[in-house]
Amino acid sequence: MHRPPAPAAEGRDRRRAQVDVFFLYYPKRLGQVLFVDAPWGFRPGWELVKPWLQKYAALVRFVSVRELREEFFTPETLPEDFR
Repeated sequence: MHRPPAPAAEGRDRRRAQVDVFFLYYPKRLGQVLFVDAPWGFRPGWELVKPWLQKYAALVRFVSVRELREEFFTPETLPEDFR
């Protein structure tokens, strides 16, 4: 007897398919994904999602506002929100 998948499994499958479509059809669109001052509870969630992204997980970095300011902006290009 065939049983339909549990709702949680359907959600995981759908999210995985969305990630696959993005990376299969738009492979060079992302150079890096930065999570700036992510809340403390975000990292455990990230650890659950990370395996689905396979090699693309390497594009993700968690940074502070200070790191963002120092690595990606000059004083002239720094947005007001990061001053």
